Amino acid sequence: MISRSRIWGWLALLTVAAVLLATVFAIRIGLEKRSERTRQLEYQNIARTYSYALKMGTTRELVEAYLRSHGNEFHHECCFRGHTNIWADLVRIGQGPKPWYCSEVDVYLVFVFDGPARLVDEAMSNDKLVDVEPLERGEGCL
Repeated sequence: MISRSRIWGWLALLTVAAVLLATVFAIRIGLEKRSERTRQLEYQNIARTYSYALKMGTTRELVEAYLRSHGNEFHHECCFRGHTNIWADLVRIGQGPKPWYCSEVDVYLVFVFDGPARLVDEAMSNDKLVDVEPLERGEGCL
């Protein structure tokens, strides 16, 4: 037969272990949130830097020339912020932490343009810059 003192000893040990485990998880979650806030501020600062250099209303031609002159590769992608016929320019600025269900998370800076309505989706040199914003996108997700 197991004595009461031994049972209480095991219960105390399990309680201490549970409290320690909960504390470790709480600290980890706090550190992850802090890291996420830091990353988001960094992305916003990068977007702000480009917004200062490239004023709203700048033509796509000038924006893309600026990106090329600074060694930034970009690609066109359609339909951001309700501009259904206008291609945006996306520049990869980093990688975020990847969840278990994605192979990677890329962070882009999206240069959103507006321009005349058109039937064919194409990037036109006279489209006007209306916004610069960061975008995190999971790649290879389930």
